Amino acid sequence: MRRPIFVLTVICCILTTAGCSNQKDNTATISSIEDSDYMSTFDDLGLGLLLDFDFTLPQADKRWVRIWVEGYKDGEKMPDPLNQLYYGESPNETEQGHMGFGLINPQSEESMSFLYAQGAHQQPRDMDGFLKMDAASSWGYAISEDQLDIEIGQTYILGFYFQSNSESIRTYDLQDSKSVQEMIDDSSRLLLLKLQVENKQTG
Repeated sequence: MRRPIFVLTVICCILTTAGCSNQKDNTATISSIEDSDYMSTFDDLGLGLLLDFDFTLPQADKRWVRIWVEGYKDGEKMPDPLNQLYYGESPNETEQGHMGFGLINPQSEESMSFLYAQGAHQQPRDMDGFLKMDAASSWGYAISEDQLDIEIGQTYILGFYFQSNSESIRTYDLQDSKSVQEMIDDSSRLLLLKLQVENKQTG
């Protein structure tokens, strides 16, 4: 009598593992690329700064992706995104490639920004003098080079550009909501790069 119970247990384990594997295969992932060729080219040409990511989107034909730049002025959130790229329902079942944010001449009255992704990009957009000239600044990634699993409908901070009225700039943990709020409060100008993946709406 023990053998049928053992066989049933093994089958259940296999089905459970297969289910988890299938779920994993459908998970979008992203990671920062801190030594990206894109970034090196941007830096060599003295254009400004670039945040580059490796983004994989399974079920791309059934999903929508939104990446946007949230702006804060003296701690107050701007009513609309300073830049946004929204795309989806790809002809391909899976999309994999670069995604990122570029900031041209960040400490200039002529600063511009652009967003790009696999199969979607935009021309540089004027920042309309949002950023200050000659301000103490810092920028960087909010996620590491380790692959991050993306939950559908969840909003993620991918990176930032920070300007301060003070000459000293502290570090912040952008995975901690309290620390993010402190960063917003401390900033003169702040750009937060954000990402959200959604399933296609049906019905």
